[in-house]
Amino acid sequence: MTGDCMDRICVRASGFWEFYDLNEETKLLHADIVLIDEEGNSIHVQIYPKAYQRLKTLIKEGGVYNLACFWVKKSNDKYRPVSNDNMINLSTWTTIEEVVEVPPAFPMFTYSLTPIEQLPSRVDYAKYFTDVIGIVTSISNIMSLRASGRQSDSLKRVVTIQDASNASVDVALWGEHASLFPAEQLQKDGETCPQIIIFVGTLVKKYATSGTISLAGNAPCRWYINPDAP
Repeated sequence: MTGDCMDRICVRASGFWEFYDLNEETKLLHADIVLIDEEGNSIHVQIYPKAYQRLKTLIKEGGVYNLACFWVKKSNDKYRPVSNDNMINLSTWTTIEEVVEVPPAFPMFTYSLTPIEQLPSRVDYAKYFTDVIGIVTSISNIMSLRASGRQSDSLKRVVTIQDASNASVDVALWGEHASLFPAEQLQKDGETCPQIIIFVGTLVKKYATSGTISLAGNAPCRWYINPDAP
């Protein structure tokens, strides 16, 4: 239910990213988290700068925590990372307690896959981020480019994936994602067996000149390599 919530929830911080003003790249607007409970339910969290200064050292991506004292509200109209009509705001009053003994079946991540052949219908679709799965077929070197709407150059790496029907798509990883992506290890492992990857938190883009569809992987994007998934 929306409103002030004093209940305690036990959740994993599956994804954790910071969102900065596009016109002032050092100005933090909010931090975002995807939380998952033991049953696999997920919800989007936002933390505004004042609260984030206190909470950012208390919660790490991948950790499991007991949270209490937070605000529940209706989800944002745009850029939802998970399918949930509600979301959470953490405040300076929120309590965070790390769970040391985590149940072995506690989910690590959540996703809602879109088939590659359906991606054209999601060009510039803003309600949800897009999640895809495929086999890695190529990985580019890192390049330096200036993305649309940015005031400075940014790193970029392109990963191409292919699904079971042989449909393929490029995933452009921007910023620190370009350098954090384990390209060398994937290429090495790919010599002996196919490397399956799930990308979550991407946006579908279409190049005006070529009409090519690609995925943009910015701050919300995460990848899961050879996941334990059906």
